[in-house]
Amino acid sequence: MLRNLLLAIGFVLTTSLLVLGQTGSGTVKGKIIDKKTKEPIPFANVVVEVGGVQVGGSTSDFDGNFQIKPVPAGKVDLKATYVGYVPYIVKGIVIIVDKITFQNVELDVQSTNLQEIEVIDYKVPLISADQTTSGGTVTSDEISKMANRSATAVATTVGGVTTDANGNITSMRGQRSSGTVYYIDGMRVVGNNALPQSAIEQVEVILGGTPAAYGDAT
Repeated sequence: MLRNLLLAIGFVLTTSLLVLGQTGSGTVKGKIIDKKTKEPIPFANVVVEVGGVQVGGSTSDFDGNFQIKPVPAGKVDLKATYVGYVPYIVKGIVIIVDKITFQNVELDVQSTNLQEIEVIDYKVPLISADQTTSGGTVTSDEISKMANRSATAVATTVGGVTTDANGNITSMRGQRSSGTVYYIDGMRVVGNNALPQSAIEQVEVILGGTPAAYGDAT
Protein backbone atom coordinates (compact mmCIF):
# COMPACT_ATOMS: atom_id res chain seq x y z
CA MET A 1 0.00 0.00 0.00
CA LEU A 2 1.34 3.35 -0.96
CA ARG A 3 2.30 5.48 1.98
CA ASN A 4 1.57 9.10 2.68
CA LEU A 5 4.17 11.32 4.28
CA LEU A 6 3.09 14.36 6.20
CA LEU A 7 5.85 16.80 7.00
CA ALA A 8 4.96 19.47 9.51
CA ILE A 9 6.67 22.50 10.96
CA GLY A 10 6.14 24.73 13.93
CA PHE A 11 7.17 28.30 13.23
CA VAL A 12 6.58 30.08 16.57
CA LEU A 13 9.96 30.74 18.18
CA THR A 14 9.25 28.83 21.39
CA THR A 15 10.22 25.40 22.64
CA SER A 16 6.94 23.94 21.35
CA LEU A 17 6.93 21.68 18.30
CA LEU A 18 4.28 21.30 15.66
CA VAL A 19 2.86 17.79 15.91
CA LEU A 20 0.67 16.48 13.14
CA GLY A 21 -1.13 13.21 12.56
CA GLN A 22 -2.41 11.52 9.46
CA THR A 23 -5.18 9.03 8.70
CA GLY A 24 -4.34 8.23 5.08
CA SER A 25 -7.85 9.05 3.87
CA GLY A 26 -10.12 11.93 2.92
CA THR A 27 -13.77 12.70 2.15
CA VAL A 28 -15.82 13.27 -1.00
CA LYS A 29 -18.88 15.52 -0.79
CA GLY A 30 -21.18 16.86 -3.46
CA LYS A 31 -24.70 17.27 -4.83
CA ILE A 32 -26.56 15.33 -7.52
CA ILE A 33 -28.95 17.31 -9.71
CA ASP A 34 -30.87 16.95 -12.98
CA LYS A 35 -28.72 18.36 -15.79
CA LYS A 36 -31.63 20.18 -17.45
CA THR A 37 -33.97 21.18 -14.62
CA LYS A 38 -31.21 21.68 -11.99
CA GLU A 39 -33.51 19.98 -9.46
CA PRO A 40 -31.88 17.74 -6.80
CA ILE A 41 -32.09 13.98 -7.29
CA PRO A 42 -32.68 12.08 -4.02
CA PHE A 43 -31.66 8.46 -3.36
CA ALA A 44 -29.18 8.28 -6.25
CA ASN A 45 -26.39 5.74 -5.82
CA VAL A 46 -22.82 7.08 -5.57
CA VAL A 47 -19.73 4.89 -5.30
CA VAL A 48 -15.98 5.50 -5.24
CA GLU A 49 -13.68 3.07 -7.07
CA VAL A 50 -9.93 2.50 -7.23
CA GLY A 51 -8.82 0.46 -10.23
CA GLY A 52 -12.40 -0.72 -10.78
CA VAL A 53 -12.78 -1.92 -7.17
CA GLN A 54 -15.36 -0.19 -4.99
CA VAL A 55 -13.84 1.37 -1.86
CA GLY A 56 -16.81 3.39 -0.62
CA GLY A 57 -20.37 4.38 -1.38
CA SER A 58 -23.43 6.36 -0.34
CA THR A 59 -26.83 7.64 -1.53
CA SER A 60 -28.00 11.21 -1.98
CA ASP A 61 -30.46 12.68 0.52
CA PHE A 62 -33.71 14.57 -0.21
CA ASP A 63 -31.71 17.62 -1.26
CA GLY A 64 -29.41 15.61 -3.52
CA ASN A 65 -26.42 15.90 -1.17
CA PHE A 66 -24.04 12.99 -0.57
CA GLN A 67 -20.90 12.29 1.45
CA ILE A 68 -18.47 9.37 1.25
CA LYS A 69 -15.77 8.73 3.85
CA PRO A 70 -13.20 7.46 4.46
CA VAL A 71 -11.80 7.52 0.92
CA PRO A 72 -8.15 6.40 0.46
CA ALA A 73 -5.75 9.18 -0.54
CA GLY A 74 -4.67 9.32 -4.16
CA LYS A 75 -6.67 9.14 -7.38
CA VAL A 76 -10.16 7.60 -7.38
CA ASP A 77 -13.14 7.39 -9.74
CA LEU A 78 -16.64 8.48 -8.72
CA LYS A 79 -19.69 6.82 -10.27
CA ALA A 80 -23.30 8.05 -9.88
CA THR A 81 -26.36 6.12 -11.09
CA TYR A 82 -30.13 6.56 -10.89
CA VAL A 83 -33.04 4.87 -12.65
CA GLY A 84 -33.96 6.71 -15.85
CA TYR A 85 -30.67 8.64 -16.02
CA VAL A 86 -27.41 8.08 -17.87
CA PRO A 87 -24.70 6.70 -15.52
CA TYR A 88 -22.08 9.34 -14.73
CA ILE A 89 -18.39 8.76 -14.00
CA VAL A 90 -15.74 11.26 -12.91
CA LYS A 91 -12.23 9.87 -13.54
CA GLY A 92 -9.14 10.67 -11.50
CA ILE A 93 -10.50 12.65 -8.55
CA VAL A 94 -7.55 13.60 -6.34
CA ILE A 95 -8.15 12.79 -2.66
CA ILE A 96 -5.97 14.65 -0.15
CA VAL A 97 -5.36 13.25 3.33
CA ASP A 98 -7.76 14.70 5.95
CA LYS A 99 -9.31 17.07 3.38
CA ILE A 100 -12.77 17.27 1.81
CA THR A 101 -12.92 17.03 -2.00
CA PHE A 102 -16.08 18.56 -3.47
CA GLN A 103 -17.53 17.08 -6.66
CA ASN A 104 -21.05 17.85 -7.89
CA VAL A 105 -22.83 15.58 -10.39
CA GLU A 106 -25.33 16.50 -13.13
CA LEU A 107 -27.28 13.50 -14.43
CA ASP A 108 -28.86 13.54 -17.89
CA VAL A 109 -32.18 11.82 -18.59
CA GLN A 110 -31.76 8.58 -20.53
CA SER A 111 -33.82 9.04 -23.69
CA THR A 112 -32.98 5.74 -25.45
CA ASN A 113 -32.62 2.09 -24.51
CA LEU A 114 -28.97 2.04 -25.51
CA GLN A 115 -26.41 1.63 -22.75
CA GLU A 116 -24.72 5.00 -22.34
CA ILE A 117 -22.25 6.25 -19.75
CA GLU A 118 -21.05 9.82 -19.43
CA VAL A 119 -17.36 9.96 -18.44
CA ILE A 120 -15.46 13.15 -17.63
CA ASP A 121 -11.94 13.89 -16.35
CA TYR A 122 -11.53 15.43 -12.92
CA LYS A 123 -10.11 18.96 -12.85
CA VAL A 124 -8.19 20.03 -9.77
CA PRO A 125 -9.74 23.32 -8.50
CA LEU A 126 -7.51 26.38 -8.24
CA ILE A 127 -8.78 27.02 -4.70
CA SER A 128 -9.70 24.21 -2.30
CA ALA A 129 -12.94 24.82 -0.39
CA ASP A 130 -11.54 22.80 2.51
CA GLN A 131 -8.15 24.55 2.72
CA THR A 132 -7.64 25.77 6.30
CA THR A 133 -3.86 25.43 6.58
CA SER A 134 -0.89 27.09 4.90
CA GLY A 135 1.70 25.03 3.09
CA GLY A 136 1.16 22.62 0.22
CA THR A 137 0.45 19.08 -0.89
CA VAL A 138 2.33 17.30 -3.68
CA THR A 139 0.62 14.28 -5.27
CA SER A 140 2.18 11.17 -6.83
CA ASP A 141 1.56 12.49 -10.36
CA GLU A 142 3.54 15.65 -9.61
CA ILE A 143 6.26 13.66 -7.83
CA SER A 144 6.73 11.38 -10.87
CA LYS A 145 7.68 14.42 -12.98
CA MET A 146 10.41 15.59 -10.60
CA ALA A 147 14.09 14.81 -11.05
CA ASN A 148 14.58 14.02 -7.36
CA ARG A 149 11.64 12.18 -5.82
CA SER A 150 12.65 11.70 -2.20
CA ALA A 151 10.20 13.01 0.40
CA THR A 152 12.63 15.70 1.57
CA ALA A 153 13.34 16.87 -1.99
CA VAL A 154 9.62 17.08 -2.72
CA ALA A 155 9.03 19.11 0.45
CA THR A 156 11.60 21.70 -0.66
CA THR A 157 9.35 22.65 -3.60
CA VAL A 158 6.83 24.21 -1.21
CA GLY A 159 7.29 27.91 -0.51
CA GLY A 160 8.67 28.72 2.94
CA VAL A 161 11.05 25.75 3.07
CA THR A 162 14.76 26.69 3.25
CA THR A 163 17.54 24.30 2.22
CA ASP A 164 21.34 24.22 2.23
CA ALA A 165 23.69 23.65 -0.72
CA ASN A 166 23.15 19.90 -0.49
CA GLY A 167 19.36 20.16 -0.66
CA ASN A 168 18.80 19.34 3.02
CA ILE A 169 16.02 21.18 4.86
CA THR A 170 17.50 23.71 7.27
CA SER A 171 14.41 25.62 8.36
CA MET A 172 10.79 26.40 7.59
CA ARG A 173 9.64 29.99 7.92
CA GLY A 174 12.72 30.72 10.04
CA GLN A 175 12.15 27.97 12.60
CA ARG A 176 15.08 25.81 13.70
CA SER A 177 15.43 22.31 12.30
CA SER A 178 14.38 20.92 15.69
CA GLY A 179 10.95 22.41 15.08
CA THR A 180 10.30 20.14 12.10
CA VAL A 181 8.23 17.04 12.80
CA TYR A 182 7.76 14.13 10.37
CA TYR A 183 4.80 11.75 10.20
CA ILE A 184 4.48 8.70 7.96
CA ASP A 185 0.99 7.18 7.70
CA GLY A 186 -0.04 8.84 10.95
CA MET A 187 3.00 7.68 12.94
CA ARG A 188 5.60 10.15 14.18
CA VAL A 189 9.10 9.35 12.91
CA VAL A 190 12.26 10.11 14.89
CA GLY A 191 15.57 9.92 13.04
CA ASN A 192 15.66 8.56 9.49
CA ASN A 193 12.50 9.37 7.51
CA ALA A 194 13.64 7.88 4.20
CA LEU A 195 11.05 6.05 2.08
CA PRO A 196 11.28 4.25 -1.28
CA GLN A 197 10.24 6.67 -4.00
CA SER A 198 7.61 4.22 -5.27
CA ALA A 199 6.00 4.12 -1.81
CA ILE A 200 5.19 7.85 -1.66
CA GLU A 201 1.59 8.72 -2.57
CA GLN A 202 1.52 12.26 -1.16
CA VAL A 203 3.83 14.67 0.61
CA GLU A 204 2.14 17.39 2.65
CA VAL A 205 3.91 20.36 4.22
CA ILE A 206 2.00 22.31 6.88
CA LEU A 207 3.45 25.70 7.80
CA GLY A 208 0.55 27.18 9.75
CA GLY A 209 -3.07 26.75 10.80
CA THR A 210 -2.49 23.47 12.59
CA PRO A 211 -5.77 21.48 12.84
CA ALA A 212 -6.88 20.71 16.41
CA ALA A 213 -6.91 17.00 15.61
CA TYR A 214 -3.13 17.02 15.43
CA GLY A 215 -2.50 17.96 19.07
CA ASP A 216 -1.76 21.07 21.08
CA ALA A 217 1.62 22.01 19.57
CA THR A 218 2.13 25.49 18.15
